[in-house]
Amino acid sequence: MFNLGMHKRRSSNANNNGGNSPASAPAPASGAGATSVMGSSADAILVFQTDIFEHGRRLALTAGDPRGDETKLSAAEDHAEAMAREKGAEVFDSASSRHDQIREEEWARAKEELPEARERVKAPQEEVRKRRDALAELGELLARPMVPWLMFAFGSFLIALTVAPTLHDFFFLDAGDARQGWFFSVVAGTMAGLLIAWSLVGTFTSGTGFHWMGLVAGLLFGVALLLIRFTGARTTVSLMMAIGLAILEIAVVLLLDWIGRGLRRKQAEWEQANKAYSTRLAYLRASEAELACRQGEVTKLEKVITDFREHVFQREHQAKQVESLVRGARQAVRDGYHAGLAELEGRYRGKVS
Repeated sequence: MFNLGMHKRRSSNANNNGGNSPASAPAPASGAGATSVMGSSADAILVFQTDIFEHGRRLALTAGDPRGDETKLSAAEDHAEAMAREKGAEVFDSASSRHDQIREEEWARAKEELPEARERVKAPQEEVRKRRDALAELGELLARPMVPWLMFAFGSFLIALTVAPTLHDFFFLDAGDARQGWFFSVVAGTMAGLLIAWSLVGTFTSGTGFHWMGLVAGLLFGVALLLIRFTGARTTVSLMMAIGLAILEIAVVLLLDWIGRGLRRKQAEWEQANKAYSTRLAYLRASEAELACRQGEVTKLEKVITDFREHVFQREHQAKQVESLVRGARQAVRDGYHAGLAELEGRYRGKVS
């Protein structure tokens, strides 16, 4: 793979310096190393042959004799051949090369261990399949129960609606400004409604103890308000009103308690399902990790085998290309030498004329 145009330009330069190159000057090599796979690119081979060409040219110019010296040329060709063989590669031979022997031993060991490694993959594969089937049997994970905020707000509002008037009539009636009295009554009633509603509905994730405390507190709160209203009842209408408000309060408390019981039941079901799902998922992840480890061992052994085959093939291919590189190197130094002779001859003729 040598540049013919480069030789022609060099010969043309020699003619311009005072003479014509001989018509019988040999053409430079053009095909050596064109498809070489010697670890160097085609550009590197071109640079190598160009350097060899320049070496032959400088050898001729240094001698200063247009007639040339075949002995020096032969020595230059031998030197170029030695350099080409040094850039090439030897055939893979584990018998004479310790490095090749180590690589072959690694390949043999990997080839021997590969069937066993593939066999070890089967058990984790089956385990992963079973774990996935077991996880699929659970179906989709249940949605975590949430507080029904609409019912929560409605229950709190009903309790506040019954508590606020009672607090106003018995505690804040003489607070001074009527609007200020109603303000404190509404605020206190709202807080009482929120507290009771949250103790019955919002604590469904905290166990049954909180639920029973909220239920008892809500019922006692309703009874306490009933007794307070009884103290101010002067007519049958006011007495019936007190009893009706107490019944409404207790009904709201029982309704909120029923909602809270349903949430606690759903929470228990969700926790049980989530625990089973998490456990099976953890087993699946462990099995998948074991399978990935086993498959990694197989991949590693297969890579050792594949790399060894590619290395041997490449070495053989490179060894075959060495002769082509040698021929190109010898031809390049010969071409360079003849180009130098042509340049000397041109200079000589220029001086004579």
